[in-house]
Amino acid sequence: MTPALLDEAAMAYHGQPAGLDVEPIRQALDPGRFIAARTLRGGPAPAESLRQADLYASGLAADEAVASGIHARLDESARRLEAAIDAIIGR
Repeated sequence: MTPALLDEAAMAYHGQPAGLDVEPIRQALDPGRFIAARTLRGGPAPAESLRQADLYASGLAADEAVASGIHARLDESARRLEAAIDAIIGR
């Protein structure tokens, strides 16, 4: 996008040139700048994305701890079941 092309389109749609220089056009079309400006909660800005990643990481750690506890209880239950079966059949 060049200032001349933008002015041509502005003339066609609005009857007057936009009158912008290269830098404002470049900034308006910069996807990194667009993303960084979206700082709302849950938005794509880098700081917010990192906050969300930290939140999900701590949630994942908590879920993994719960799953680990469940696996430990299942393993203990299996061991106790085997011991009870062995006691019943006289091993």
